Amino acid sequence: MANSLQLALANPARRTIATTKPTWELKKLSQKHKTIVALHAQGVDRFDIGQVADCTPEYVSMIVKQPLAKAYLAELEEYMDSRLKSLYGKTVDVISNGLDSGNEDVALKAARLQLESTGKLKGEKKEAQSAEDVVAAILSRATVIIGQNVQVNQGEQK
Repeated sequence: MANSLQLALANPARRTIATTKPTWELKKLSQKHKTIVALHAQGVDRFDIGQVADCTPEYVSMIVKQPLAKAYLAELEEYMDSRLKSLYGKTVDVISNGLDSGNEDVALKAARLQLESTGKLKGEKKEAQSAEDVVAAILSRATVIIGQNVQVNQGEQK
C-alpha cells in the first residue's frame, strides 16, 4: 500500500497535504497554566507572561485558548465581579462623606459622582451600564475626593 506522499505525487488532484497540526485539548490546569491565565486576565502581555512562566509567547497563546483555561478565566472574572459589587456600599459611603465634608469643592465633586452614577446628570446621554462599570467609574473618579489612589481591576469587556 502506497503512503500518502506517493499518492499525492502520483495523482495531481491529491497534491494537497494537510499541514495543520492535530488539535488537542488540555485535560487539567497545572499551577503554571493558572498563573498564565491569571496574568492574561490582568492584561499582561504574552511576552511578559512567557518570561514569568518560563515559556514561549506562542505557548501562552495556546494555553489561553484552551476550554479549561477559558473556564478558569470565567471563574476569576466572576470572583472579581463579586468583589467589585461588594465595594458598592463603601463607594456610596465615600460619596456621602464627600457631600458632608464641609468643603464645597469636595461636596460638588461628590454630588456630581452621585448624579453620574445614578444617571440623573442632565445633558449627558449614556448607554446603560452594568453595576461593575458604574462602581469602576465611581472609584476611578473618587480618587480626587479621598485623595488616595484607588486600583480598579476590570475583567475583559464582553
